[in-house]
Amino acid sequence: MTFTLLSLSALSQTLSINEFSNGPSGTQEYVELLVIDTSTNNSNCSSCIDIRGWIIDDNNGFHGAGGVASGCNRFSNDIFWSCIPLGTSITIYNGTDPNVDLPVNDLDINDGNCNLVMPIENNTFFESNPNTPGAIVCDYPNIDWAPGGIWSRMGMRNGGDCIRLVDLSGCEVFSLSYGDINLNSTIYFPGSGTDDVFYFSGTNPYNQADWLQGCAGDAGACLGNDQTPGAANSNLNADYIALYSVNGCQPAIPITLILTNETNSCGDCTGSITLDAAQGQGPYNFSIDPVQAISPNPTISPVNLNNLCEGNYTATVIDENGCEDSQSFVIESDEPPTITTLNNLNTCNGSSVELSATIGGSASGISWVSPDGSFSDINSLITIFTPNVSDAIAFVVVTTQSANCGTTQENIFVNVSPPVDPMFSQVSDQCEGATFILNTTSENGINGVWSPAINNTTSTNYTFTPDAFECANNGSMTITILPSTVSVLNQTVCESELPYTWNGVLFNAAGTQNTTLINTNGCDSLITMNLVVNQTLSSTENVSICSSLLPYTWNGILLNASGTQSMVFSSVESGCDSTASIILNVLPELSSNTIVTICETEVPFEWNGITVSSEGVLNVTLQSVISGCDSIATLDLTIINGSITVIDTSICEDELPYIWNGIELNDSGSETIVIEGSNGCDSMITINLLVHPLPEITLSTLDYVYCSSDTPEAIIFQNVFDEITWFSDENLTQIISNENEFIPLNIVGVTNYFVLATDEGCQGPSQIIVVEFKNCGFVIPTAITPDGDEKNDKWQLEDIDLLYPNNVVSIFNRWGNKIFESQKGLYNQMPWDGSFNNEMLPTASYYFIIEYNDGNTAASNGIVSIVK
Repeated sequence: MTFTLLSLSALSQTLSINEFSNGPSGTQEYVELLVIDTSTNNSNCSSCIDIRGWIIDDNNGFHGAGGVASGCNRFSNDIFWSCIPLGTSITIYNGTDPNVDLPVNDLDINDGNCNLVMPIENNTFFESNPNTPGAIVCDYPNIDWAPGGIWSRMGMRNGGDCIRLVDLSGCEVFSLSYGDINLNSTIYFPGSGTDDVFYFSGTNPYNQADWLQGCAGDAGACLGNDQTPGAANSNLNADYIALYSVNGCQPAIPITLILTNETNSCGDCTGSITLDAAQGQGPYNFSIDPVQAISPNPTISPVNLNNLCEGNYTATVIDENGCEDSQSFVIESDEPPTITTLNNLNTCNGSSVELSATIGGSASGISWVSPDGSFSDINSLITIFTPNVSDAIAFVVVTTQSANCGTTQENIFVNVSPPVDPMFSQVSDQCEGATFILNTTSENGINGVWSPAINNTTSTNYTFTPDAFECANNGSMTITILPSTVSVLNQTVCESELPYTWNGVLFNAAGTQNTTLINTNGCDSLITMNLVVNQTLSSTENVSICSSLLPYTWNGILLNASGTQSMVFSSVESGCDSTASIILNVLPELSSNTIVTICETEVPFEWNGITVSSEGVLNVTLQSVISGCDSIATLDLTIINGSITVIDTSICEDELPYIWNGIELNDSGSETIVIEGSNGCDSMITINLLVHPLPEITLSTLDYVYCSSDTPEAIIFQNVFDEITWFSDENLTQIISNENEFIPLNIVGVTNYFVLATDEGCQGPSQIIVVEFKNCGFVIPTAITPDGDEKNDKWQLEDIDLLYPNNVVSIFNRWGNKIFESQKGLYNQMPWDGSFNNEMLPTASYYFIIEYNDGNTAASNGIVSIVK
């Protein structure tokens, strides 16, 4: 169950129910609604409310199980409902069976009587839907709405029902319930609603004590007639409606405060501002916080406020309807304007000079003036000044101003002089590549730059440009570059002529070297020598032959054995000597005898490219791979046999992993290892491992709950094991049965049984089975009568502490505020007596939650009523 809380402070303009009647007979029902404002600051300036799409329904299941009629009705999307003023009464009735006390229909919102009276069947103002959302808080269908309402879709059941209002979000804003429908309601009356009318008569429609139940005019059922559709229910009700029905139930036009002509002060209280009002209803009353005198009259718009000091202010205007608007503003204190410039600047006759100024404080803008020249921009912080005087001092004035603090100025003097020629000494001729500089300050003290950049490879004419504001002409200078010479020599020598000397330069090998000499103009001359060295050639030939090829002839020389022989030749190409050598290697015929012992697993055996499958002696003639000469090879082969062993083993699952010969086995299967035998050959051992799973006990549930009056059924396993053992203790020492099924003992409370299963010699883990026997039939009273007669003065929950030793009981009012909570397990010692903070609570319905905290029983919740 979901418990809905209603926050009054958040509703502002809304609808409430002012009166509801079940009628004197038949279905002569009606509901009277009232547009109210739940905010704490009501005034004649309150707005209207848009109720297009708001729903009028009976109980949808959210307020209880009974009285649910399928379908619902709502206000249509017609513009008529877009702005219903505060204080307006809306009476809606069943047009198929009208109540005799209803006034005539009133469909005019502008007639000034603050009343609307209309049947639900009106096709313009109402719509109906055959569907409802069910017992939930905030959800109604968005489709299948048809013009015209149908009262039967919200007809009130006499035994108990609810009339509820739901806003555009689908959430309830007000409800009135009676009879057996008592959940989640704003207002609730116990007992049947036959021939009854329920009406608000007080100061708060959300307070149960401000509501009354009366007779709907059926003389046979009750005395009198308390129905007042379209009219006040009582003097108190009339006073309440009058709070909102001002201006003929027409919303007042809101007022707007306008701030203009705001100025700051200049270090003293000289700020000002103008206050004016738009819309609203005059005369107006202006005020300011902190309080300032408003003259000549604070009720005549607009008003001017002067002599304001620096600070934060809030201005407010209120019209005769009580509509008001406030705005904040800040009066700042401006600093006096300041201006900073450079003075005593220099420039040349006919040239210009850059002038700049920096402003501060509250300075705004700048102005340049001079009788002795002109400016590129007279209102820029940086300007170019061109004097119209020569060889004199030009006078300049720069001024800045402030909106609140006046102006300030500075005087600037610019010296105007004729230009002079810079004087430099001529730089002498330079050798190509030499390093030299050009002075950037002339002999007569003029600074500047030379262009182009210094070039030490060719003669160049350079121009001197004086720095800006140097009153000087350009200068020039030509610097002559004397060229250097470069030459290349090529020389070839034999290797035997090394080391080779040239112009004092020593060569130990072929290559290139440079030397620098002085040429005829006194500059360096670079000479490069490229030396080529023809090497003395030598060659060595390695020859291997079989001994059968002796004697061996090489270059006319006869060789009869292994050894080295050399001879010298003269090279035709280079003219340099060369040496040739031979190294002769005579290879003898070879023979070998190989004795081999192998295991049976190594057969067939490969030897010198021959496959051997049996033991014995074998002779072959081969050609040596190394020398290429014939050789005789002999093989003596012996073959030794190995062994094979198979082991079968079974274990339980909880013995895993199983270690065998250093191998970890984690499941059923086979593993084979090979070990070396005493004869040096491999023996093969295979293990076949079978792993039996631990038996698992399978039940549809492990928790069995019975009432103490029940006869429990036997607990039966769904699978069969070799052995079953039942224990009564967790340590598994007290055996109570060895059968495959067990009937639990009828013991009030919770009893734990422990079971072990054994199968294929393997024992599984113990399984706990929880059996609980409860004292059923726990009764929760629905009402108490705390009138001091010691009968039903307290909400007694018999034996709750005995049956549920960890219980906690909580009570809430209809706004969701907790008004009672018991100590855990001690409710019977201190039951709820219908009070809160030592004060008795009024007649009403309250919401309870009982938490049993036993790990099995779900919490109970519902309504308990105080009846007096």
